[in-house]
Amino acid sequence: MTALAGRIGAMKLGPRLQGLAARLRWIGTGISAVGIKELRGRMRGRRAFAIITIHLLLLAGFAALVQELQVSTMMNGFSSTSTADIGRGLFIGLLVLLTIVVMILAPGSTAAAISLEREKQTLDMLVTTPVSSIALVLGKLLASVGWIVLLLLASLPVMALVFTFGGVAPDDIVRAYIVLAAAAFAYGSMGLFLSALLKRTQAATIINLVLALGIAGGTVALYGAGAAMTFSDAQTKANETGAPMDWANIHMPPAAMLWINPFASQVDVVCGTDTTFSPACLAVLAMTDRLDVVQGITTGVSGGDGFGVPRDSYWPRGVAAMLAMGVILVLLSSQLLSPTRRWRRPRVALQLPRRRPSGATGAAPAAPAETVVDSAASLAADGPDAEPAATVSDSA
Repeated sequence: MTALAGRIGAMKLGPRLQGLAARLRWIGTGISAVGIKELRGRMRGRRAFAIITIHLLLLAGFAALVQELQVSTMMNGFSSTSTADIGRGLFIGLLVLLTIVVMILAPGSTAAAISLEREKQTLDMLVTTPVSSIALVLGKLLASVGWIVLLLLASLPVMALVFTFGGVAPDDIVRAYIVLAAAAFAYGSMGLFLSALLKRTQAATIINLVLALGIAGGTVALYGAGAAMTFSDAQTKANETGAPMDWANIHMPPAAMLWINPFASQVDVVCGTDTTFSPACLAVLAMTDRLDVVQGITTGVSGGDGFGVPRDSYWPRGVAAMLAMGVILVLLSSQLLSPTRRWRRPRVALQLPRRRPSGATGAAPAAPAETVVDSAASLAADGPDAEPAATVSDSA
């Protein structure tokens, strides 16, 4: 952000754009300063490397357990599992585990970002520094999310084991990790917001975990209850008329309640790896209100990709919703951190005409043709976060 603002400032821009470039440069400098400080504190010592090692050992052990279970099932003849099915099963197991890790660690790592500063009585000193409140919030958030992203990148060698069995393409893994990164940003922002809202770190941590579990399980439970009632009514109507179930006229509950649930988006990613009509694909059709495709499959006429399910029809909505949730919570956190600092449009520099020296003759020089936008009253209302305008030039 600092480099972008520097390039913008180097161009010949108007006063308003110059003020915007200065503000972006100021915010970028604060983000880098706070983020580097937080990352250094998080990566200092043996704790960070021990956590990464334990994380990889747990992932590798879980992957070995899933692989052994599926191989033994195939060898004993309990199912017609192929090597591609083993790869898909391993991919699903690791994806579920990584999603759980993100939903627990992301809000937990930011729950103490601001409340701990308040408990140590250092928050007032941070607020009075030249670093703006939005830069302070973004610096702490990006340091915490960067730690989660580091754990996700460390898991890539374990996730790459699915390529030895097949059934999963590299673009499927890219989609899954995009959803994980968006979830880390959204739930990290939620933890930061509660850390700014509450005064105690312990309370913020507990409420974060409860909210994460409530979003993961509560939204699925509400949507499942509504879907069960819808299917029950459709089945009752089909039994009364003696006709087959009319899938085209079944309308599911609004899927917007699942947009911030990363498990729902991962279901769409999993459906992209299936070569047959699986329960994951049926869930995607229900969430996108496209059960008419099931009607086409049962009658032998299907559309979409192969067996009737359009690819990438749900997870982009979930990613967009989680990113929007994160942005809103970041803005609210910055206002909770310093309520007196308001967002104001960049000010045009206040310039006055030079005073003529004593004894000079001739007409006074014309004032600059720039419009005066700011005033001393608005400058005083901005508080310590306000950027200084250009100096008013006076001659002797």
